[in-house]
Amino acid sequence: MERVLSITTFGTYRVMHKNVDILGQYCKSEKGTELFRYLLANYGRKISKEEIISLFWPGMNEKRARQNLSSTLYFVRNAFDKALGVGAGKNLCRSSCQMCWIEFDESIYFDALELKKEITLANKTSNINEKVLHLENAVSLYRGDFMQEDEYNDWVVPIRVEYREIAMNAFVELLDILYQKGEYNECMFYTLRLMEIAPYNETGIKYKLRLLKRQGRISEARETYLRYVEHLKKHYDEKFAKDFEDIISSLENIDTQPKKGHDLLEQKGGAALIDVKMFMEFAKFESLKRTSSACILFLQPKGFEKLAERAKKELILLITSALRQGDVVAVNDKNIYILLAEGRKSLANMVENRLKNKEKLNKLLENLDLNSIQSKAFELNTFNDYLIFKSSV
Repeated sequence: MERVLSITTFGTYRVMHKNVDILGQYCKSEKGTELFRYLLANYGRKISKEEIISLFWPGMNEKRARQNLSSTLYFVRNAFDKALGVGAGKNLCRSSCQMCWIEFDESIYFDALELKKEITLANKTSNINEKVLHLENAVSLYRGDFMQEDEYNDWVVPIRVEYREIAMNAFVELLDILYQKGEYNECMFYTLRLMEIAPYNETGIKYKLRLLKRQGRISEARETYLRYVEHLKKHYDEKFAKDFEDIISSLENIDTQPKKGHDLLEQKGGAALIDVKMFMEFAKFESLKRTSSACILFLQPKGFEKLAERAKKELILLITSALRQGDVVAVNDKNIYILLAEGRKSLANMVENRLKNKEKLNKLLENLDLNSIQSKAFELNTFNDYLIFKSSV
């Protein structure tokens, strides 16, 4: 069935039809847009008109309050009628004598509902690969807190907390599975994704430390840990920070004796995936070395920022698998950074040509409609080389 309406609530709240913000464009009542948000946040249950009135028109006499509710519902329905056709509003925003609720059919996409569906499917399946697929789908939907723009309504807070807990639990389960399977670059991809949303999430920090240590990047792991401890000391009491130090100490004892089959040499993919901030620090360090011979390949795929998260992951992991162990890759919304250890600028050009001639990569780029990729190569022989690179990004 063709999608006629797309509703996103995680990160950015939008109610869109063919690139048109329906309520922003057609609803003449600010109270109406707020009422729709409230009904949407409570999707799946019928809400008594008394509850709505007490929240939106407290202290008003019942007759007048019901008239206001009726006119507000009219403004909301009329907005959907204008965008989708006569009758669409009543089909979406339902009401009876005592209740109001929202009802969707398959033509309407609602990210919060899809997230719950994916979690349910992940919990039902006993197939580990299917579970990973559904968990990846779920965490890809979570682009930020539920209705995070709505800062002033108390009613949204418990719902926001509930969805955040659902998403964080999905991230934890996904990271556990990927790490146990030895899919370390995929695990790092979703670790970095988690930390974009929650920079100081304890699970994200733990897995970042595990993965950095497994890559042999002890100094980066130590710096990540110290930044986290500093954050805890700044925002919480000293005891909490020391409790976490005990956890890290225990974690390091485990990681110094890796299980068979889980060492770096058996990592899937040649290059290691790290975050952009650490990439920049590593590039700076390389440029300051006395005899540095590293170089950077900087890729800008046109349209990369519009890709779905799963598509980005597939492309990034394919690139890492085509590189050598010892190289590192970092990614932000628009760019892909590749640091090539022990190589001149000519190596970056050679790697670029090798990537462009890789049949599997070309097929993926074609499928993703990424036909144009701008690239630059930088040497890191001196600190000035690093500054030139930094100024270009």
